[in-house]
Amino acid sequence: MLEEISRDLAQYRLDRSADDLDTARINLAAGKFNASANRAYYSIFHAMRAVLALDKKDFSKHSAVISFFSKDYILTGHFEKEFSKTIRFAEMLRSGSDYTDYRDATHEEVDDLVLRASNFYEAVREYISTRIEQERTNT
Repeated sequence: MLEEISRDLAQYRLDRSADDLDTARINLAAGKFNASANRAYYSIFHAMRAVLALDKKDFSKHSAVISFFSKDYILTGHFEKEFSKTIRFAEMLRSGSDYTDYRDATHEEVDDLVLRASNFYEAVREYISTRIEQERTNT
């Protein structure tokens, strides 16, 4: 049974994901490609953590969140396998543009990433909504 605190935390994290996605779009339109890549990555990251909140899971390292989400939600068929590529692409682009000298994200890369992040967000939003609705009908 989903506890109210888990549902609230999942919604809070999903809202953060939506805010980061909006910011990624704004930065993309403004030509701020590195900032856009960063926010698109965090949109995906917060969406993953929203799903984990439903099962009372969380990790202090990004790599652990990604690993757990991939193993427990993608490999088990809750989310499309293509999302593994989306997560890796987001992580690679954000890491490169944030930490590597002379590695700036391109317009094409970020345009692709923002589209992928949007698809990821929508899939997570639908998953969370379905889980909460199933819980309500089962109680």
